[in-house]
Amino acid sequence: MNERIINDLAVKSGLAEDMGRGYKFPDNYLDFAELLVKKFDDILILEYLDCVGNKDKQAAERVQRLCEKVKTYFGVKE
Repeated sequence: MNERIINDLAVKSGLAEDMGRGYKFPDNYLDFAELLVKKFDDILILEYLDCVGNKDKQAAERVQRLCEKVKTYFGVKE
């Protein structure tokens, strides 16, 4: 996971506690973030399969690229 991005989102959401000189993050927040990204990827994969089933090759390729971009952005590995 890209901790910098996840930390920034945790701070913006109020999940991280401002300690004055830095932030305190809850235990396992990175695991939670990774599960969210993987679930989103699962949803995109189902959309990809639907596009393939409907023989919409262009849409399938766009969804596949989107899956890779999301995983790359958040630093999620298979």
